[in-house]
Amino acid sequence: MKEDDKSREELLKDLNELQNEITRLKKKEKHLEEFKNIFVEAENLAHLGSWVWDIENDRLTLSSGFQHILGCELEYPVSMNDLLSTAYPDDVSDISKKLKGALDNPDDVEHIVEHRFIHQSTGEIRYLKAYGRLVRNEEDKPA
Repeated sequence: MKEDDKSREELLKDLNELQNEITRLKKKEKHLEEFKNIFVEAENLAHLGSWVWDIENDRLTLSSGFQHILGCELEYPVSMNDLLSTAYPDDVSDISKKLKGALDNPDDVEHIVEHRFIHQSTGEIRYLKAYGRLVRNEEDKPA
């Protein structure tokens, strides 16, 4: 009987620890959601957007601000070709060359690219000035 009591006590202790961990994670989740909302609002107020490119898998994550600038909501997963399809056709070659140059040159980290794009909901030709930073992994490969 004492072993059963001990097992119950251990189970109750484990359950309590699990509840505490769930509570801690829910607080973190709420904090992250609040931070995301602040970030989205800041991008909207400043008319900025951002994106991250997983080069190895050719997948882009676009912020809502960047999608707003483009005038569309792209379906995920988004590839670099999907993003380039929003660029003004005469500028695609130059953008591609700059991307390739950035990937091929390990010493070149910061990038500024100015180009035209076609606003997807209005069809207007607009100008975009993009600032980028290439991150490399421990093997000095673009990440």
